[in-house]
Amino acid sequence: MPSSAHVRKWITEEQNRFIFIWYHAEESAPTWQVPVIDEFSSWVYHGRTDYKVNCHIQEIPENGADVAHLAQLHGPSMLGIGSKWFSHHHWIVNWTGPEPEQEDQHVAVSKIQHEFRLMNYVSILQTQVEAQQIGPGLVHLWMDTYFGRLVIVQTVTPIAPLVQSVIHRIYTAPSVPTLYAKLVLWGEAVMVRTNERERTNERTKVERKMFLMASLQQDLQLRRSKMIN
Repeated sequence: MPSSAHVRKWITEEQNRFIFIWYHAEESAPTWQVPVIDEFSSWVYHGRTDYKVNCHIQEIPENGADVAHLAQLHGPSMLGIGSKWFSHHHWIVNWTGPEPEQEDQHVAVSKIQHEFRLMNYVSILQTQVEAQQIGPGLVHLWMDTYFGRLVIVQTVTPIAPLVQSVIHRIYTAPSVPTLYAKLVLWGEAVMVRTNERERTNERTKVERKMFLMASLQQDLQLRRSKMIN
């Protein structure tokens, strides 16, 4: 067999109904393990969403840590019912990164209290959320709801330069109705599309600004050349 006949070996871990592959730019060995979700043995799978997001992988966890964007982008009702005065989402967020003495330096946690409010004072659909950012490409989004507990597992996988595959899979306790689980998954999809639309708008603004600056520089150079001639 020729020496060139070989394939690259990857370190893998099968956990929580997933197969994870360890990748490190400097080929270092794994420094942490994927946490086990014990509830998966009895919980129900309700589906997934799959998106291709045009950004650097770092932007996605940074977006999750930007607690101010929740009220700004995700405050209006996802159902599109009336004005913000009539119905909106209310968020109280506490984000914490790893402490210097903490063993799991790859984990950051956001604790979120979510309410859907009518006319700004009638609170319905209260949900306690804990988002665990595990490394750059894995999130466990735990939710305590009126019907029971559920988790959305988010995976982010680079598939091309500045293109990420973002997949959300939802698992719930048997007490959670299928319709409610689908509604939560749909709401998460709306948030992804809103974030992507905002990133596109920001990139467009930057590109226009750069184009205007380049045009001004060309005009100045043209005027200087005319003055010299």
